[in-house]
Amino acid sequence: MVLVNWWKVDEESKKMVLTANVSELPLEVAEFLLDSWEDVKITHEMIAKAIGNPTQPVGLVTSLLNRSNESVTITYEMVLEAIRNRAQPVDLTKFLLDRSEGKVEISHEMIETALGNGTTPVELTKFLLSRRRDDVKITQEMVEEATGNRKNTMILAQVLLSQGRQEAMIAPENFDTVIERNRETMKWVELLLDELDEGITITEKIVKFAYLQDNEISFIECFLRRRRKDLPIAASAVKYVLRHFPRDVVQILLDHCEFDNVFTKETIKGIGGRLLGAKDMILSLIDQRRDVIDRLLDDEQEAYAVEKLGRNLYRINFRYEGGWIYYKWKEDRWEIK
Repeated sequence: MVLVNWWKVDEESKKMVLTANVSELPLEVAEFLLDSWEDVKITHEMIAKAIGNPTQPVGLVTSLLNRSNESVTITYEMVLEAIRNRAQPVDLTKFLLDRSEGKVEISHEMIETALGNGTTPVELTKFLLSRRRDDVKITQEMVEEATGNRKNTMILAQVLLSQGRQEAMIAPENFDTVIERNRETMKWVELLLDELDEGITITEKIVKFAYLQDNEISFIECFLRRRRKDLPIAASAVKYVLRHFPRDVVQILLDHCEFDNVFTKETIKGIGGRLLGAKDMILSLIDQRRDVIDRLLDDEQEAYAVEKLGRNLYRINFRYEGGWIYYKWKEDRWEIK
């Protein structure tokens, strides 16, 4: 109805209406308007918006480009947006690359984006790799996106390692048990990590993606073994582990890192976001390091509160898990009251 009200306005206004609505218009409606508004100039912005259409982007973009009298050049950003499309990403990307006649080249960013596509990541990544002039260098971002695409992690790792060539792939459904499938997935991720020149940087993103996997502990262990020792683990990653992972994962973190470099007054706040398990986590850390309790002071959180009552005497209130516990340091260990 809104479009009908604009029927008799000038060319500039028609162009504004089309640009604003083309990302949502059905193909038939868009073509009807374009046939009726022959004086409307097709712009780069209009094409870019059409690429995001959630139903028939290929037909819509084709129709617009055919009416543009070749005045619109296919850009890198257009192809990247096509890769993000969830309706027809492979066909749309192929169409735009063909239309660009080699002027737009496949980049690492495009492949990283394809790996994270929620519809057809395997087919899209294979296609882009097949169009590359040279073999792609594996990046941390590619490892992250492959890991984050939980259902396709095993296949995506194989696609990257084979550079998209038509090689026989080992599919997850070939395995009878979850344990076997997880073990095979981990094997391919490790092979992918072998391709990184400097090891992996532990970021919040990589930790979140590991958390999505069935065998989260194996993933965290693998990433920690292969992490870059010259770079610290991101504070946000440590907080995420403390908030979401079980105690044994936190222990793995301790086994691989210097305590003071990981558990600071800031990162330890991650425990405060736990609704359950905060007590178990804090008591475990306190047993290992005397000064943990001091790092919790003056930091009232949703899950706990710590008070200093006197010299070497503290109490901790676990709000969801049993109230107050009193701690007193005596000789070389904590006594629980």
